[in-house]
Amino acid sequence: MAKLTKCEDCGKVVSVNAVTCPNCGSPIQAQLQNQLNLKRQKEEEIQQKIDAFKNRPESQKKQEKILLSVIVSMFICLYAFFKFSENPLMAIFLIIGSALICIPVKNFIQLKNPNFKNWILNLIGGLLLFIGFMEIIGTKESVSNPQPSNNIQAPSTVKQEDIIKPQEVAKKDYSKIVVPYTKKNMPKLYASWGANWINKINNMMPKVVEKAAQNPKCDEPEMVDIADNRSIVKKEAVFFVDCKNGERLYISQNDLNANAIVKAESEQLEGEPSNYIQPCREAIQAKLQFPSSFDDELLSITARKMPSGNIEVIIPFTAKNGIGNELSYTGRCLITTRKEIEVSLENR
Repeated sequence: MAKLTKCEDCGKVVSVNAVTCPNCGSPIQAQLQNQLNLKRQKEEEIQQKIDAFKNRPESQKKQEKILLSVIVSMFICLYAFFKFSENPLMAIFLIIGSALICIPVKNFIQLKNPNFKNWILNLIGGLLLFIGFMEIIGTKESVSNPQPSNNIQAPSTVKQEDIIKPQEVAKKDYSKIVVPYTKKNMPKLYASWGANWINKINNMMPKVVEKAAQNPKCDEPEMVDIADNRSIVKKEAVFFVDCKNGERLYISQNDLNANAIVKAESEQLEGEPSNYIQPCREAIQAKLQFPSSFDDELLSITARKMPSGNIEVIIPFTAKNGIGNELSYTGRCLITTRKEIEVSLENR
């Protein structure tokens, strides 16, 4: 597939190999060279900033270390202040430890007593901080996981009338949306499945609705019907349930015996819609007489997820027809929730 770029003058998409823009005649190679020069200039500026940072004066590096140590110490002291009520001793350890790793405090101590070297103060401060943090973490765990008490309380006498019985949660009644099939209202369905299977289907429909209601995606079931295009006559019945919020679920008789929640149609196709652009390209190429001549317009491709859960991908492209002429087309791919790709091509 040819690499594309935008003409800076007219905004049309052209090949990077073009000498001039076929729309406005602007020199494409000169534009690409300018873009390359700008990119190199930005890279040089970034490198200069990196070098300037690495070669900054030692006095500045020292001030930055001092500032960093002060900020870290202040945060630790603030944390210790809030944890003081939980474990006062360990909070004091944190405060002393944070003070010993603070450069201005270390400089003051060394001014008073030169025998205290930097590594000694860092070691002591680090140990105090480690002990303090570990002790506070241990306190948290003991609070969140309290040990069971060994004290056995004497059983109290409770009167039967004092016991509050929990209220039973009543199931929603979906009988209004379940319309049983009969020979009179569905003669063709009755003739195909037979009386025994129709009785089974009528018994399954209330269970199908309850199964659909378990999915959080379905706010409230409002319709249930048999899915003719997915059912196998006298072998397996598959139903669809439509919810008030527009979600649809397909539930088979085998799903009724499973504990797992059935996914809604909008959940069947996982990932971003853009993930289905490449499969759409391949499906379109398979329908062309000259697949190698396929050249899509990358910046005009769209992909979206539809309310039904299907994904629609639109790809404008050019390709050669049977007599070798290059024509412009629009390819539309519909990726269904059963992961089937339906392709349609239109001339532009």
